[in-house]
Amino acid sequence: MHTAMRQPFIGFIFVIREDLPTYKYVKSYSYVANTIVRGSVPKKALLSDKRVKAHLTHCGGNNILESLYFGKVVMGYPIGGMDQPGAC
Repeated sequence: MHTAMRQPFIGFIFVIREDLPTYKYVKSYSYVANTIVRGSVPKKALLSDKRVKAHLTHCGGNNILESLYFGKVVMGYPIGGMDQPGAC
């Protein structure tokens, strides 16, 4: 089981690639209560966890389909160059 899933209550798990320039900036906010910042997590394992209620995603096709498959609320936020206008 991933360490993020062992916590009794985590309000937000923020996943951002460690090679991106904004990683250190985002990581600095990991002190916020009930927040974890990681470079990667087992997405399907997290989405299958009944404690997870929603998924904030960049609107990639796999993210949308996996969220719907596991019955999660999808909140779309296209933020990258690969995210087509109107993707959500």
